[in-house]
Amino acid sequence: AFVNLENQRPALTKAINTIEQSMNYLKNLLGLSIYDSIELSDSLNSEVPDFAAGEDTSAVSRRPDLLFNRLEQEAALQQLKSRKAAALPQLSLFSQYQLQTQADNFRFQDYKWPNSFYTGIQLTIPVFAGFKNDARSRQARIAHDQLLIQDAQLKKQAALEIRNAGNTMKEAGQRSRSQRLVIAAAQRSLSLINARFEQGLAKYSEVVDAEYNLAEAESNLLQAVYDYHIARASYDKSIGMQ
Repeated sequence: AFVNLENQRPALTKAINTIEQSMNYLKNLLGLSIYDSIELSDSLNSEVPDFAAGEDTSAVSRRPDLLFNRLEQEAALQQLKSRKAAALPQLSLFSQYQLQTQADNFRFQDYKWPNSFYTGIQLTIPVFAGFKNDARSRQARIAHDQLLIQDAQLKKQAALEIRNAGNTMKEAGQRSRSQRLVIAAAQRSLSLINARFEQGLAKYSEVVDAEYNLAEAESNLLQAVYDYHIARASYDKSIGMQ
């Protein structure tokens, strides 16, 4: 019993350190000092629902990386249109109406106000710009094509993340269900050994071993539940849920 207890102390120390690091990370996300005290009011739900691989993934289009890529595509497309328009003839209409006067006093009613007005049309036809417009058009087209390729790659990456997170959730759910059966069996075993111990038919070490097996099964269940919720958060992020 003493050996089993001491063997568990490093795991306990590691768990305490992990909790402290997680709390400090949470404080940093909340904009708090690591010296501030916070108290968590929620708890880890041990119920793990079944995950269906066909869950709605329509929100994937709202992923920040895909949204940003789409905006870049629109900007590149507008840039391409602008480069093409620069090679087309341009027709401009301009006009001006002007009033002016000059005097050395402030008797405005006596001023003479001659006016002038003119209008005109200007036609600009690009003849040759040293292939500058063609080069800029090709550059804009290449940039747009690269963004299309990047969009396809991002969608593949999103599909991979969704698949991996879904598989992890299913695996964690299977482990949790299995550990619940193990816990039930460990509880029955502990009850039987306690009854035998009270009758003097079992050693105390058997009781300790049964209690250890039950505690280990409960720990494995909590780990499976934790893995499920982490995978659930990763899945929600992968499909673009806020």
